[in-house]
Formats: sequence, C-alpha cells, structure tokens
Amino acid sequence: MNSEDQPPPEPFAVVDMGSNGIRFAIIGSPSRHLDAVWEERAPISLFDTRTSSGDIPERVMDQVITTFRRFKILADQAGAKKVRLIATEATRIAGNSEDFRRRIKDAVGWEVELLSKMQEAEISAMGVIGSYHSLKGLVMDLGGGSVEVNYVICVPGENYKDGRNFLSSPTAVSLPYGAAALKKRLAECDGDRKKRDKLFAEIVEHLKLAIQEVGIPQELETQAATNGGYTLYLSGGGFRALGYISMADTNLPQNHHQTYPIPIINGYSIPGADLLITARKYRDSSPTQLTSQLRIFRISKRRAAMIPACSFLVAALAECLSIHRVFFSEGGVRQGICYSMLSSTERSKDPLIEGVRAHALAHPRHLSQAGIDILQHHIASALPASSLDLRAALPLYRLLPAALHLADLSAHLPRESRAHAAFHMPLAGGPLAHLRGITHGERAALALMLAYRWGGDIPSPAYHSIKRLAGGKQERKLCEYVGRVMEVVFAVSPLRPAEGLRDSGIEFKLTEAEEEASAPVEVKDERKGKKEKKKRRQSIGRPVVIMTVPKNAGPMVDAVSVARLIEKLAGEGEGGGEEGFVAERMGSDEEDEDGDDEEGGQEQGKVKGEDRKSGAVRVILRRV
Repeated sequence: MNSEDQPPPEPFAVVDMGSNGIRFAIIGSPSRHLDAVWEERAPISLFDTRTSSGDIPERVMDQVITTFRRFKILADQAGAKKVRLIATEATRIAGNSEDFRRRIKDAVGWEVELLSKMQEAEISAMGVIGSYHSLKGLVMDLGGGSVEVNYVICVPGENYKDGRNFLSSPTAVSLPYGAAALKKRLAECDGDRKKRDKLFAEIVEHLKLAIQEVGIPQELETQAATNGGYTLYLSGGGFRALGYISMADTNLPQNHHQTYPIPIINGYSIPGADLLITARKYRDSSPTQLTSQLRIFRISKRRAAMIPACSFLVAALAECLSIHRVFFSEGGVRQGICYSMLSSTERSKDPLIEGVRAHALAHPRHLSQAGIDILQHHIASALPASSLDLRAALPLYRLLPAALHLADLSAHLPRESRAHAAFHMPLAGGPLAHLRGITHGERAALALMLAYRWGGDIPSPAYHSIKRLAGGKQERKLCEYVGRVMEVVFAVSPLRPAEGLRDSGIEFKLTEAEEEASAPVEVKDERKGKKEKKKRRQSIGRPVVIMTVPKNAGPMVDAVSVARLIEKLAGEGEGGGEEGFVAERMGSDEEDEDGDDEEGGQEQGKVKGEDRKSGAVRVILRRV
C-alpha cells in the first residue's frame, strides 16, 4: 500500500452546511463502512431565512457559529483534529457569503470549502456510491436550494477512467429546484393553476435538458429498455421523506396492507409506479395542512411542509423518463466527502463485509478470518454453484461470509433468545441497523439465515413480513437451508467450529441427479370439465447434496444433540424436511435386513455393498 493510501490514525469530522440544515459527523476512521462515532443535524435553514437582498441574516449567522462551536467541542472530545466544513447552494448564492465564511473562520478556525455546482453533483453521487455495494442508474440528490442530476455505474471489481472504481457524468447538472426553493416558487403561484402549470412545464423542460447534458451511457439506456424504465437512486431529505411516506402507506401493493417492517431508509426500494402514486397524492396538497395532518415516522412538521414541492418535482421527472425502480440512499454531500477521502484499496472493499467484520471483532465470540474461510469452504460445497454466482438473485457470495461472521454472536444468550436476537441483528432494532451496502431484501435474507442457524423459532410479529422481503419461494428456502447447514456445522464444535468441522471428517458433496418423484401436476378431468391437481410420477432434475459423516466419528458428532440436528437436516428427525427438503440416509450397519429402521418405519434409500463397506453415513438433501 502506498503512503498516500494510509488512513490517518485518528478520527476526523465532516460538516455539511446545506441549504436546509447543517449535518455534522465524527468518523472513527476512513473505512469503507464509514464507522460513525457521532452524528447530528442542526435544523437551520440558510435558504429559507435569506433576506430580500439575498443575504444570510445576522441572527442566523450567530446560530450557525454557536452550533459550530458546539461541534468543535464534540470533535475535540473525540480526538478529531481534522475537520472538513463543506458549503453548498445557499452559501454559494448568498450576497454576504464571503463575510459569512470569514466569520466562521475567525470563530472556530475552520476554512469553509465552497463547492461549485459541478463539484456538488459529483460529491453527492459519491455519497450514494458509498451507501451501496453495486449500482447502475440515474442519481438525484435533493437539497434545500438545488437538485443534482447525475448517473452512476459502479460494479465491484471493475476499474474505469483514471483508475476510479465508478463511472459518473463529467457534465453532471445542478438545478435550482431544491425542496425549500421549490416550496417558495409554489407559494408564489398562490394557488393559480395557470402559474403552477407554467412552473411545472419549466421544470420538465430543464430536467429534460439536464438529462441530455448528463449524457446517459448506452449501458443504462439498454438496461432501461429491458426493464421498461430507469433505475433511480434518490438522496436528500425531501426524497427520503417520500420514502418514509411510502413505507407507511398500507395501500401500496408491496406493503400487503401492513406498515413496512424495516424502517431504515438506506437500501429501501419501491417500484417507480409506487413512487408516482405517492407523488400524485401529495403534489397539490397544502403545506400548511400537511404540517398539521401528516403524522409519519421520521417526518417533522418542517419536512411535511416540503412534501408537496418534492412530489411536484417527482411528477415532473416522470414526464421526462420512465422509472422502473427507485432505491433510496442516506448518502449525500457529507458521505460523499468521506468516500472521496478513501484510498482506492478501501473503496474496492465490500461495505457489508467490512461492517459485519468490525462489529464481530468487538465481540468475544468472534471467529478468525482463517476460521471463516474454512467454514465458508465447507458450506459452499453444500450449495449449487449457481447460488454463489455473482448474478444470482440471492447474493450468497456476500451474504454467506457475512452470516458466518455473525453466526455465533448470540451464543451467550438464553436458549429461547438466540434465534430471536440473531434474526433482529441486521434489522431496524438490531446492532447492525447502520450497515451500508445492503438492500432490504438482503437484510431480510441475512436475518432468515441467522435465525435458522439457531433453529428458526422466532416469536416475532414481524417475522412473516420480513420473510416476504427475502425474495421468492426459492430464495426463502435457500436462506433456511443455509441457516440449517450452519446450525449443524456450529453444533459439532461450538467453541472451535472451524477446527471441529475440519477434524470431524464431515464432508458435503454436491451432485446433479435425476429422481423419479411424485409431484402435483394440473390435469383436466374430462368428465367434470375442470382442471384439478393430482399427483403423478415424473422425472425431475434437482441438485443432490450428500453429507458424509464417518462411522464412529466420536462424541463431538455422535452425541445425541448433534445427531438429532443432522437427522433434522436430513428430514428424518422431528421437524425435519421443512420448506420442502427431502432426504435419505444411506449405509447404516444398524439397519435391519428387511429395511425397517429401529422405529419400525420403512427407511428410504437402502443401499448395500460398497456403501455399507465404507462405514459412512450419507445424508442426501433434495431441493423440491
């Protein structure tokens, strides 16, 4: 690593003096997962309080300086010697901007970095990149005074121009339609429909020109043509407020008549059609009425008053392009500055893995990286290769190592609490709610894996809502399967899982097999004139996993508590075979010659000869 890539040893602070609020953060170190020691927001609007001449009033400057003195004390307490103070649109256009910045420097010793419009658009895009792992789409950051328009392509492992790990527009655009600015423009219309229509047409025209100037690459055009619209990443308080409103709207299809179960805005995603439903619902609302009527989590009265303006902007955007899906981001200028400070090596890391590793290392039950690698190798051998593909719907190539880092952190809790605590770990009430680089579907999948690692008994009212977010039936079944395999693996040697698994001789082998099975098929009953589902024998191709357990493996494997978990995974024990897993146990010397097991039932898959001589127990799991 070059000296320029070496991060400073001490924490640092970043202040984003935006048009609609001032955000302050102390960062533990410039790492990919951005470990925040403390964050807070001062509700000071530089844009709303400007005088008729465009100056920032004296009393507001005093409020800002008092706030910065507080921030300075907090930074000193945290040992953050380096503080970067960034200013955007409101400071940029203020008539007394130079005097304002000089007073700040005199009061706290901080130099104000005044971003140009182009710089603000680029830094905002970096903030969104920092909050995701992989992204391809258009990016919009809505501030108080302006809205930035850009595109971003960031694919892990890819390098772009000038050695950067992402591609964005060299001609990103900043438009004067921030939430506070647009709220003021709408108020000037005074309810006049013609004036509002004229303003709407103006915004549509400027957005179309901005999109043209940004220069959307062919890769994104092709993606939009395939999906029926663009993928859109939205950042900024006004856009995030629309996200929280959609979470609370039980009438939206994805909410299934319930409040959305993960109230975390970063990684939250909705169809473009749902965003438009929300925007059209509020675009003509009265800010005053919404201030008194809207009671939604994370939306203050001040933010509620800006919802009509934000909705107005989204409705205008919909006139310019089709929106396939929307992802919300907590990233903005502050996070973008942090991301810009990272070395190229640090940027290339996965924020999910870095975040869970940092959390696990602080726990006495954490595993070494060597141990994680051993466990991952064994469990991966029990998975279809397609499930570990980088393009798989369920990204197990990331979620499996993340789950292994966290798999044992609930072991110290009472037995009835382990699955519950593990399930909630990556969710809104858990210690990993701050994780970056993870969508809500991935959070749900990780929660399911961790829950089933401890048996899957979850007394949580949110369980079924979370489960739906993890994907389709196949993805949910795969999450359970991975969790149950982890349960067996960790049961062999709870205190030294990697060494215990390696020494046990337990092996997983994946093979492709054709089996003849009974499966429900739809057939037409000519006599009744209607279709019915009946079972019919048919050949079905499905992956088969053989788990080999040496005969007389020793007490760490043969003990009843472990043996029962293996049987459960194989579908033989109590509770086995859930979610459609079917299994056969093969080659046991204790089998009766007539094929009956000791319980008197007919055991499937009897084999003789070589398997019996090998002295091994093979557990075959079939995905159905």
